[in-house]
Amino acid sequence: RVAATPTAVSTASARPATAATAATPAWQVAFFDLLRKNLFAVAGIVLLLLGFVVLFRSIEWGHLLSPLAKVSLGWAAAMALGFAGIRLSARNGLWGQVVQGGAAAIGFLATYVGASGYEVVSPAVALVLFAAIAGALVYRALKEDAKVLAGVGFLGAYAAPLLAMYGHAGLLFNLAYGLIVTAFALWVSLSRRWQEIGIHAHVCATGLAALAYAGTTHEPALPAWQQQALLLADVAQFAGWALAWARR
Repeated sequence: RVAATPTAVSTASARPATAATAATPAWQVAFFDLLRKNLFAVAGIVLLLLGFVVLFRSIEWGHLLSPLAKVSLGWAAAMALGFAGIRLSARNGLWGQVVQGGAAAIGFLATYVGASGYEVVSPAVALVLFAAIAGALVYRALKEDAKVLAGVGFLGAYAAPLLAMYGHAGLLFNLAYGLIVTAFALWVSLSRRWQEIGIHAHVCATGLAALAYAGTTHEPALPAWQQQALLLADVAQFAGWALAWARR
């Protein structure tokens, strides 16, 4: 009886630690554990991204490479890194997703610099490229069941008109575009039971609308019926998502 008492106490004291560990989602534990075990590789991707930042801003490189060549080099690196991430996902899903996210970041950077800095890419083409990168990320997220990758993809999709059109695409275009992206994001949230993606869509849609309104201070206001229709569409989307989520 005396020997059994410490065992009971130690078991009881171990329960809070077990409960605290169980409270953390398994994917978060695995993700941060992956980063800790691959610090050099993660640092390599970050340095590669910073290297392209220096390349695009460097005056000396301008004597060797034209603006179009710099942007093309960035896109080639993004595609090569993305292909490597897809191949790597077959053996290590989380690590492959990190590599694919790095590839998307380089692709976004190259497109943005090509459109706003060098002006070798038109705003319309930049919008298509941004949307294509975001769509590719969401596709890979659905294929690999990767919630974080989907969140990054939708974030890029919401930012696409602001980055490509510099906020001057027009209030109606930005709000209608946001409705389309939100509808797709909420569908993904319901179909995969990813509640975080639905909340992510709420926040991003609100941010896009706020920035769109802020960028139209010198433009004529939309007719009242258009504003009301867009507002009702937003409310209907999120109310429908909440009801559908509660019934599933």
